[in-house]
Amino acid sequence: MFKKKVQSEDTQVTNAKKKKKLKKRYVVLAVIAVMVVGSIVSSGMSASGPTPVTVKTVEVGNLTETLDTSGIVESEEVKSYFAQVNGEIMTLKAELGTSV
Repeated sequence: MFKKKVQSEDTQVTNAKKKKKLKKRYVVLAVIAVMVVGSIVSSGMSASGPTPVTVKTVEVGNLTETLDTSGIVESEEVKSYFAQVNGEIMTLKAELGTSV
């Protein structure tokens, strides 16, 4: 007989825990619902109205973009070229500053 009484007390304890869990869930759900409703109401009451956008019709054409910048261009690979035979340049028909 004592065992039955202990089981019923355990059952009562677990039922009380389940009720507390359910109560916590309802409270959390109610808080979330209030937040969602408040968010919807505040966004609907905003004075700024809808966000303006620019709309254009589609056209066939070329895309061009110009970029004006400065910097240093460096090659990934560097090659050195030299003659197989040594010699002296006797005359050079180029003036100072001329590209050769």
